[in-house]
Amino acid sequence: MKILFACTGNTCRSPMAELVFRARCRDESITCASCGFSAFPGDTITPEAAAALAEIGIDSGDFRSSTLTMRAVEDADEIYVMTEQHREILEAVLDSGSMKKVHLLGGGVSDPYGQGIEAYRACLSQISAAVNGILQELGADGR
Repeated sequence: MKILFACTGNTCRSPMAELVFRARCRDESITCASCGFSAFPGDTITPEAAAALAEIGIDSGDFRSSTLTMRAVEDADEIYVMTEQHREILEAVLDSGSMKKVHLLGGGVSDPYGQGIEAYRACLSQISAAVNGILQELGADGR
C-alpha cells in the first residue's frame, strides 16, 4: 500500500505527515511519500517544521520537496490532503472513482508557514493525531 500526503509547498505540513508516518509505521509493506501542489523540487523543510519534528525525535535532514504529479496520484492507494481547496483541485482532474482515495487529513490542517514555532508545534500535534488514526485503521501502529 502506498500513502501520499499533499499540501501546498511540500515544506511544512505534508513533509511533517510523511516523516511522522515513516517514524511510526510498523508495517514494511506500507510506504508513504509527500508532495506539494506548487512545490519547488529540492527545497528543504522549513526550519520551524524541522525544529518541531526534532522536538519529538524525528530528523528531517534528508527531506527534499517534490511537486505533485498525476503519476504520484495514480500510484497512490490513499491520498491525504491538508485543505478542502487541495481536495477541490484533485476533484477537478480525477474521476469519482479515483476521488474515493482522497481524504482531508484530520478534518483539515491550517498552514503554519510564516508563523512562529508555536504554530508549527500545534500543526504537528494535529498531524500526529491524524497519522496515529491512519496507522490504527491500517493496523500498522505496532499495537
